[in-house]
Amino acid sequence: PLIYLYVVFLIHKKQSFDLSNLIHFIPFILAQIYGLCFFYFESPEYQLGLLDFAKEPQWHIKLVGMLIPFVGVFYMALTVDKTIKFNKQIKNSLSSIEDIDLSWLLYLVFGTAIIWFIVLLSYFVGFLFGDQLQANLMIYISISIFLYTLAIKSYKQPEIKIIEEENGTYKKSGLSDEKAGEYLMTLVETMEKDQPYLDPKLSLNQLAEKIGISSHNLSEIINTKQNQNFYDFINAYRVEEVKKLILLDKEGKYNLLAHGFEAGFSSKSAYYSAFKKITGMTPAQFRKIN
Repeated sequence: PLIYLYVVFLIHKKQSFDLSNLIHFIPFILAQIYGLCFFYFESPEYQLGLLDFAKEPQWHIKLVGMLIPFVGVFYMALTVDKTIKFNKQIKNSLSSIEDIDLSWLLYLVFGTAIIWFIVLLSYFVGFLFGDQLQANLMIYISISIFLYTLAIKSYKQPEIKIIEEENGTYKKSGLSDEKAGEYLMTLVETMEKDQPYLDPKLSLNQLAEKIGISSHNLSEIINTKQNQNFYDFINAYRVEEVKKLILLDKEGKYNLLAHGFEAGFSSKSAYYSAFKKITGMTPAQFRKIN
């Protein structure tokens, strides 16, 4: 639950911790109560027996031991889903995502999810083969490797850059097809006339404000009418601009990377990736055949 709430608060900066969030800690609290009841209120002989539970755990200890990793896997599934949705939201809000590095967050989330899966697997191994000590060894080794690599990765990346929340996703607004068509025409006209895509930092909110419509409506139009997210929509115009610049530069006075930056791309990787995705070839190949 802690990692899930960490991701929620990291993504939704305006959201703060309140009493309703305590519901996520109910499984932990119940597990602690269970431990107190079956340890401190039992005889010394029973307590000594619990210390040897790894070899031959009793049925109720096995049951709790199985439930704990299931809870962990459940919360990690929620966390992975939240992270994937946020990753999609970024591309629906910004035209340049190179400054938003989610690699550390993704490693934390997916790494922890794998650890919980190994924990769950180890309990099944211990249950089937009756060797919980060897099964636990899988957990300890996995956690050690994960923590060491996480520490190295966090050292190399001192800051996680997260976008401020924008209205980058939409719920069906009830926008009529006629009105959506009008907005689409205005959008295309603005893109061709004013060339806002030349701004490397162009965002959904900025373009919506320029056109004079809400970011919800703009996102809906791009998604439903163009079948694209905002990131791909803007990059398509930038690729077309690069193609024009290459055709105009017949003598090859400027290098291809310069054309990409002039068209609004903010990095070489984003430029080449978008160009290859849209045209099926690299900028160099395009120049060669033209």
